[in-house]
Amino acid sequence: MADRNLLFTWQLNAFNDALNQSNLFILHMEFENRGFPLSRSVVIWKESGARDSWSLADFKNKKIYHFDRKSDTEEMEVYEKVVSEVNRQCPNVKDSSVNGTFEGLIDWIRLFVSDEIDIEALQRDDLSSNKLTFQRVYPDLLYVYEVLQEILNSSRESFLGLSKSDVEQVRKCLQDFYDTYTKILNFDSQKTREEHHNLLVEVDSFCDQVRQQLRQIAAYLNSERAAQVEVRLTKQIETQVNDFVSEPAEKLKEEIELSREQREEAKKNETSREKEFTELKEKVNEELLKERVSKHKEIFAEQTQRHQRAAWIWLGVASVSIAGLGVGILSFGLLDVLDLADAELTGVLQNIFKKGSLLTLFYFALNRSLKNYTAQKHLEIVNRHRQNALETFDDFRDSSKENPETHDAVLLAATNAIFDANQTGYLSTKTKGSESTNPIQQVVKAVMPGSSSTKSEN
Repeated sequence: MADRNLLFTWQLNAFNDALNQSNLFILHMEFENRGFPLSRSVVIWKESGARDSWSLADFKNKKIYHFDRKSDTEEMEVYEKVVSEVNRQCPNVKDSSVNGTFEGLIDWIRLFVSDEIDIEALQRDDLSSNKLTFQRVYPDLLYVYEVLQEILNSSRESFLGLSKSDVEQVRKCLQDFYDTYTKILNFDSQKTREEHHNLLVEVDSFCDQVRQQLRQIAAYLNSERAAQVEVRLTKQIETQVNDFVSEPAEKLKEEIELSREQREEAKKNETSREKEFTELKEKVNEELLKERVSKHKEIFAEQTQRHQRAAWIWLGVASVSIAGLGVGILSFGLLDVLDLADAELTGVLQNIFKKGSLLTLFYFALNRSLKNYTAQKHLEIVNRHRQNALETFDDFRDSSKENPETHDAVLLAATNAIFDANQTGYLSTKTKGSESTNPIQQVVKAVMPGSSSTKSEN
């Protein structure tokens, strides 16, 4: 072909053996023996859509080589491909078939072009009508994107100071970022809320993983960048001092101090940004907790109203029973059942059966009505107590945020206050835990300064 020149042929088995080596040592030796030495910065990848077709980029020598299997043979033909720019021929960082030397992988990874990423599009505001946006995870994705940009914008010399495992880590994070970016952009409104939730969980996990894996790498490259700036400034100042002896030596100290301040400022910015994302995550968790507490408050309030209505109904039934009993006594002489004078045994028994059964029925209705009334009234007060406990829970929790131990104790005490049985006075039998001190009061006493007895017990 006109755009490439045949250099030599290579046995297919030998070529495959050379590909299996991570440092491509055999490949270097073969090219050098053929009179076409390669630099230490090379990568090789399989061409997509081709069975036995490979390409090799030599970044330092700015050359592209192409490998094609000769038809119906066990030989590979090696060509030098004529190109105007080597970088444009290399595959995207998402290509997992790329192999290369240590320097080659670094030069290839640093070709990542940020203009291809529309980071604002990851919010997916177009799905806001379906409540399927990704605004909750957008700050974390922006943080990951900025960290990757900081790493990729580092100098080549700084990259060479990393280990091979660190370089592979950066490469994997870039590939995962591309995959996450593609999944979010391809997420449409036809997806279910469960699929949306699963993708959010996957993005959270990815961001946490990148934050843990790249934090030390980014910190190292930032320190190296600051050190290089310091060295460069120091050399410039030394040159100026040598050229202009009359300039004061104080200028040298000021430039060095400025460089150190820049490095410290870079570290502070990294810490501040990490703190902002942590606070944002805590804020989201607080909002979710408040929503759940509010939901339970509504449940307890509804139960309180229901038991209150039931108590009034049973109180009405009891009142009707009392009235019926009184009317029966006054109007029908129900108590005459006890008058046995001058009466035959048969008449007495008939009198007891007729009037006594009616009297017993009124008494039974009155007794059950009063018991049901007291039970419903007891449940009303218990649920109202639970509702009040949740109403004050937010205030106690917010006041103990600075002390994790106190915060946990308040949460435990509020739970006990809600779910422990309580004595309301409507039930004759004492419930378990009714005589114990209110747990919220115990926590308040425990955290109050100057309470020596409480502290000794704790």
